[in-house]
Amino acid sequence: MNYLTIKKIIFIVILSLVGILFMNCEDKIVGTENSVLPPSTEIINIPLPNEEKNPYIPILKVGWKGISENSIIDGYWVSWKSYYLTTQKIEIQEPYFTTEVSQTIAFPSADSINKQVLYVKSQDKLGNIDPIGDSVIFYTKRTLPPITKIEFPINNSSLFIQEESSITWKGAKIICSATTDLGEIKDYSLKIDNGNWSKWQSSFEFYLTKNKFMDLTEGIHTIYVKSRNTAFVEDVTPPQIDINFVNPTHEKEWLLIDGTKDQSGSIERPSDEQMDLFYQQMLSDIQYDSWDIANQGRLTREIIGKYKYVIWQTDDYRSTDLTSYTGLLTDYLNTKGRMLISGWNYYSYFQNNDTWLDSTNIYGNILKDYLHINGARTIEDALLDSILVKEENKSYNINAVDSLKLFSFRKGLFKVIDFNNLGSFTTPLFYYSASDTTESNFNNLTIGFGYHNSEYQIVVAGFPYYYLELDAAKNVFRRSKEFLEKEFPY
Repeated sequence: MNYLTIKKIIFIVILSLVGILFMNCEDKIVGTENSVLPPSTEIINIPLPNEEKNPYIPILKVGWKGISENSIIDGYWVSWKSYYLTTQKIEIQEPYFTTEVSQTIAFPSADSINKQVLYVKSQDKLGNIDPIGDSVIFYTKRTLPPITKIEFPINNSSLFIQEESSITWKGAKIICSATTDLGEIKDYSLKIDNGNWSKWQSSFEFYLTKNKFMDLTEGIHTIYVKSRNTAFVEDVTPPQIDINFVNPTHEKEWLLIDGTKDQSGSIERPSDEQMDLFYQQMLSDIQYDSWDIANQGRLTREIIGKYKYVIWQTDDYRSTDLTSYTGLLTDYLNTKGRMLISGWNYYSYFQNNDTWLDSTNIYGNILKDYLHINGARTIEDALLDSILVKEENKSYNINAVDSLKLFSFRKGLFKVIDFNNLGSFTTPLFYYSASDTTESNFNNLTIGFGYHNSEYQIVVAGFPYYYLELDAAKNVFRRSKEFLEKEFPY
């Protein structure tokens, strides 16, 4: 047997063994024995098909269902395309997942006639999604536009304007609202004068700064606001107001605001002349301008914005104008103003006056958010005969009440404010002091304090300066002035 014959025999044997091996092996199927079919989808409970000549209103209730042979339907992917047939524009709603089997949808309908194509795909618990889904076509019409209203500010008013926002001042605030007979209000846009409309935003509040609105300068501008609803129908008659935008320069030093009304000049009823003379003497060490609200009229942003420091005195316990100036005060402080507020019994007017509470949604709560008074009360007892002043070095000095300005039967000053719960970054400056403690003991209660943050500083005195002896009033003001002029590291 030669070499070639032996090689052929070996090759045949190997082939036979391989064939036997393959014949004895069974094929194995990897995975499930039955293939998994994706779910199917059907849009149901829909309005009858319509045409362009018979469009629906753009809010339609639509239902859908899914069918799965291998699993349970987990939810649905819903999307649509809105074709504006006149302007040839398209709005696309990206697919979103929902477990609901029906929804009321406000289809965008900015044109007189709009073609809506709704797509729905079901998904099962295994994560399989209908690859085809179902779709339906509707034609919708544009309906009545929404009605927009500017809630704040009122026409022909003033607002502060600055280059950019800060921690406390977001910008000149514009508040609007809107109503619609179709769907819901989706968003708002604003325009200044003949400029371009701003990008749509969901918030009904706008904050204007110079770096956001390049055309916004000092002076009078016309502000327009419009809204659109969830059907993308816009207000076609946007409301407008004229606003005088004022730059708070703080170029001058001190302004004294006289918030006390003219009285008879008798005990506990000082005349305007008596009040003016006292403050002239008390403030003899500084140069200041004055504004008498009773004689010169309402204080404005155009006036107060010129000053770095403001003293607001309201030294009549029977009335105060502070509650009607919450917007002005908060704006002034937010734009880096520094202020001293003093007076007689003014806290009770904040407690018993709903007018300022109605404005907290616009300006915030001036007592808590700006003055940082978390709790206070008015001490009715006429016992305060002197004030303890806490100095920077933590020493104290006594400053007497002028008993000659009070009725003789009183033991001291009454209706003094006790600030019994102050917020962070407040510094007690003035304390209650009475020699007669037989009936009540209010000694060492905080009746005046300072507050500071990175934007503004304020001193709040819960007593009227006018009813202190002149030297005492000068000393109390000196301490207030030190706090207002101090440059804090934070």
